[in-house]
Amino acid sequence: MSENLGFNHIDLGTKNMDEARTFYEDVLGFPLVRADLVELGDKGIMSTTFSTSVMVSSWAS
Repeated sequence: MSENLGFNHIDLGTKNMDEARTFYEDVLGFPLVRADLVELGDKGIMSTTFSTSVMVSSWAS
């Protein structure tokens, strides 16, 4: 059996990307590394931001 070495990131969903970014960047001090908008056809757009150790996603239809 392999040894559990922990984790290297988490993925969180949010309804308000602006508030989530403010919390992670201004309160916790995690710098923004990358931000993506992914078009999901007729299902809407998913906004994803990546900071140190955290990925946050928001979906707008």
